[in-house]
Amino acid sequence: MPVSFDGLNFKAIKRVKLIYSDGTYCVKRLIVCKSFFSRLKGMLFERKENHKKAYLIVPCNAIHTFFMAYPIDVVFLARAGDVISQSRVSVFRAMKERDAFAVLEGTRLLKSYNNVVEVQFLC
Repeated sequence: MPVSFDGLNFKAIKRVKLIYSDGTYCVKRLIVCKSFFSRLKGMLFERKENHKKAYLIVPCNAIHTFFMAYPIDVVFLARAGDVISQSRVSVFRAMKERDAFAVLEGTRLLKSYNNVVEVQFLC
């Protein structure tokens, strides 16, 4: 069951667990971007792909990959914590999900043959 963002302690969460439709999962180190500048930056100046980190941008319903060095995976989340949509976004693209409250972005978040069905935040 997803956890609502309303009751989430952003200072306490350190990892994110993505659960896929086939029952497998992956755990990544989480960087929470809540301030204006951290949300603006996101993964922008990460020149090297780091497959061990994911970025949670809150509040956010749109992302861009302008000036990125590589494509990223994004998972749009509702305020209740449910997965709304997910996609791999190529460089120099923008994407918006009207009903999203937060975006989880990183590399190797998505599998080509499975969907992310749940996102859990871990201490």
